Amino acid sequence: MRGIEFYTTHFLICGNIDGKEKRGANRHLQQKIHIKRKDFIMKKTILLFSIILTLSLCSCVNSQTANKQSTTSNQQTTTDSVSEPTSIPATEQPKQKNKGTVSGKYDVEIVTAKTATDFQGNPAIIVTYNFTNNSNANASFLTSVSANAFQNSIQCNVATMMPDVMDAQPSLAEVQPGGTITLECAYSLHDTANPITVQVGPLMSITNEVNAQMTFSFKNN
Repeated sequence: MRGIEFYTTHFLICGNIDGKEKRGANRHLQQKIHIKRKDFIMKKTILLFSIILTLSLCSCVNSQTANKQSTTSNQQTTTDSVSEPTSIPATEQPKQKNKGTVSGKYDVEIVTAKTATDFQGNPAIIVTYNFTNNSNANASFLTSVSANAFQNSIQCNVATMMPDVMDAQPSLAEVQPGGTITLECAYSLHDTANPITVQVGPLMSITNEVNAQMTFSFKNN
């Protein structure tokens, strides 16, 4: 904190002002300076206290928000984990919504899934979707919605398949308003033991909204 520079007021003594009057005037000046200094320190103290109080309130709000989000996430994980295991290809599992409307414009249904191998011979999963365009313009599946697969809570990469195994063109084909197309998308697997969860949502979303979800498990697991 910068020091407070005080300026000494010089008094011009005229006439018959004695030393006592000079000391009295100087004492009065010092008292005024002292009062102003106390006011200044008091104002800064109040300001500092207000800042600390505001930061404390913000910290409490952020902590409560984080706890609420953590609780919601734990509840969602619990709900997903109670789904009964099924085989691939699989049907819709309990407590899952395999159909949904994305961005208010596109109806998407997760139909089924099957295992396969990509062009390098690595394990993959091929998911079948139904895509209906309810917008006022032509639209394709891959440029209108986001469709992802997760295994062990980690996103699976898109798999490259041989043409005789999967036709990728329908996922890029434009669909006119009111039209529906059935298409397939392939994803690389991390292993062939743990379930795979497929999620569909908006192509761009800040909140990571999920409009349709389905979990597939391997046979005999």
